[in-house]
Amino acid sequence: MNQISIVRDTEELRDVWCLNYKRYLEMGYCKPNHAGVLITHPQLDSDPLTQVCVIRDEKNKLLGTYSITLDGPAGLSTDNTYPDETNIMRRKGTLASTWRLVTEKNVCKCVLRELLDYIVGILRLHNVDFCLSTVNPHHLYFYIKFFDVFKLAERCSENNLNMAPSVLAYCTRKGLDIWDKKKGKLCCASHR
Repeated sequence: MNQISIVRDTEELRDVWCLNYKRYLEMGYCKPNHAGVLITHPQLDSDPLTQVCVIRDEKNKLLGTYSITLDGPAGLSTDNTYPDETNIMRRKGTLASTWRLVTEKNVCKCVLRELLDYIVGILRLHNVDFCLSTVNPHHLYFYIKFFDVFKLAERCSENNLNMAPSVLAYCTRKGLDIWDKKKGKLCCASHR
């Protein structure tokens, strides 16, 4: 049985950075480094308005991670690459950003569903109007299908990423309702 929790210490956070590095290195989106970590938004990892969610298997192996930050003094994960678009959305309502969605290679789709469902719960708990996300353009259709996201802009990312392509998209509360209706389709046959 998989277990979802919030990162509570630096050791757990290092596991997240290592998984992030491993997967981005495999895709050619970051450069090799001796530390074996990829830290894209260090100011947000220590921000009390950020929750770093992790999912582990019964042997405590890290299967995936997803981070969410509520807008506040430290800003959002989208501020560096998409400052103008982020500020426009700030004027429209309560804002959050989701970032660093990373899973081990070849994990069951249920791991992804559990992480997404957990984040949706946090968005609802804090009554967020709009959630900004930077996603790989290859994954945009998934977010359109499951969350009815809207694309705002597209460019190459910064933040220690080797010019990884990214799309800035946002989800509304309506998108969270769509997720509730469609998430059952995102599961392995053995978990239905």
